[in-house]
Amino acid sequence: MKSDPINNYEARISNVTIANNRSKHSGGGLTLMGDCGTNLIFNSVVYGNVTTNAGDNTDDVYNETASNSNAYHHCCTSVALAPNQGNIVADPLFVDSAAGNFHLKSSSPCVDAGINLDGITTMVDLDGKPRVRYGTVDMGAYECVKLLGTVVTLR
Repeated sequence: MKSDPINNYEARISNVTIANNRSKHSGGGLTLMGDCGTNLIFNSVVYGNVTTNAGDNTDDVYNETASNSNAYHHCCTSVALAPNQGNIVADPLFVDSAAGNFHLKSSSPCVDAGINLDGITTMVDLDGKPRVRYGTVDMGAYECVKLLGTVVTLR
């Protein structure tokens, strides 16, 4: 693998949302086994997942090796990942996760918190809308559409 942490990689998972999953084993949302190296997961949200194994506290993310936390860049989870790589520990503020609506609210800390990878400006989100709407890509599968201004209806 080359030293450029963004553009050179062996594999990449980017702009995904992994939420509301259940697992009997470690990592209800995502598990990295072995030494996965670095630069694997970008601009993603892994949140609200549950491991049902009693005493297991790896609901969202389980990294078999400590070095696997370096695989995450600009991701949002409930657990601390590698520092200084744009990762955040926060509630992503989904519109309605209970109903399966994983769009981000405009107040989400994931809005405009990703990193613009090569080619991202020509991609679309899961709704088929432009992947970058306000200069910087959002974390997760959907770009937030900010409602700006006031709507006035005249009668």
